[in-house]
Amino acid sequence: MSNLIPEGIYKSKASMVGIETTNSGKDFVSAEFCVEVDGAERGVEWRGWLTEKAMKRTIEQLRLMGWTGDDLYQLVRDGALKNEVNIDVRHEEYHSKVTARVSFINPPDADPAAVEKNRTALAARFKAMAKESKPVPVKKDAPVAVDTDEDLMF
Repeated sequence: MSNLIPEGIYKSKASMVGIETTNSGKDFVSAEFCVEVDGAERGVEWRGWLTEKAMKRTIEQLRLMGWTGDDLYQLVRDGALKNEVNIDVRHEEYHSKVTARVSFINPPDADPAAVEKNRTALAARFKAMAKESKPVPVKKDAPVAVDTDEDLMF
């Protein structure tokens, strides 16, 4: 029996929230959700990235979870994320290790069958577009840009 939570849509509410940083320096909001699998509660993590490109999506998903504030550091308060939502659990592989993660937060009234159908259609469109595009070759001896900003702190 696999230790992974099966992929699928689960109703849940965030139980723990934190603000963390990856080893490479990327900041994110982490929320732990508990789901019942085979009669036992199991935890699964959601990460909302705090990069310029991802911040809007992160805020939208935090709002679905019930966050009403505007101070990032108030998220760690008990009860800041009070709404039950539908979480979309997917398996991800990183460095040859597969883990279960929350890939998306859906409204509590979202129909799981419709969510799955939309995701399947999206994956098919993505695959078709990817097949049409050609990989960009990388030159082995291409110069590397170096940031010489003296104000950087290490």
